[in-house]
Amino acid sequence: MIASRPRSRLHSLTCPPPLSLRASLAIVCLVMQMPPLFDIRKLVKERPKTPAEVLGKAVTALNALEALGREKGEKEQAQVHKYLGYLKFWLFGDEQGHEPTRESVIALAQEVVKTDFQLLLVKCIPLLDFETRKDASQVFGAIVRIKDHDDKCPGAQYVQEHQEILDVLFTGYDNPSIALNCGSMYRDCIRDETLARMELNGKNFMDFFSRVEVANFEIASDAFSSFKVSSAASNQQTTTS
Repeated sequence: MIASRPRSRLHSLTCPPPLSLRASLAIVCLVMQMPPLFDIRKLVKERPKTPAEVLGKAVTALNALEALGREKGEKEQAQVHKYLGYLKFWLFGDEQGHEPTRESVIALAQEVVKTDFQLLLVKCIPLLDFETRKDASQVFGAIVRIKDHDDKCPGAQYVQEHQEILDVLFTGYDNPSIALNCGSMYRDCIRDETLARMELNGKNFMDFFSRVEVANFEIASDAFSSFKVSSAASNQQTTTS
């Protein structure tokens, strides 16, 4: 019989002896008692499953943010950003090749107008951070432009019924930090012929000139672009009527 080769001193120093069964069980129990760093089950459980659920959570977060203000509503800001991300995915798809269908986009727009999401989003624009304002502008603009099977725009019709949205967006030109976001959203509204006519016949029309004359060139240019869009949409309706 060949005798087993004795272990070297170096081997005994670098390779610890195997753990006993009792010690192994103790380690397993200790690990199981430690809180997990990331619980995927919780994420899946909390992730909204439908547009209606997302909109409900977004409206709740926007209401809370409006009540708390920007400094106290950091948690609500983060929630709004998250739910806007879901809405962007359903409206525009993503880089991985997920493309929204026309049916799903129309269904989303119809769900939006069942809530006050558009009005609350506009009111909360000053309370959002820079990146979230960009998301808000994209989502709002898409909702206003979506046409249903009858060639009507549910989002634009909601704005017609809540004209204060136009006033809030127009007065956004007075705040340099949100002027361009509000200007973009305002133009998305007045590309609708009915909304353009409402503005040209309303009190905001004469105020266009004061916005164009502001010292900030970028804001003045944006206001002038809005004026041109409003005039063009109104002229188009006059020509076709």
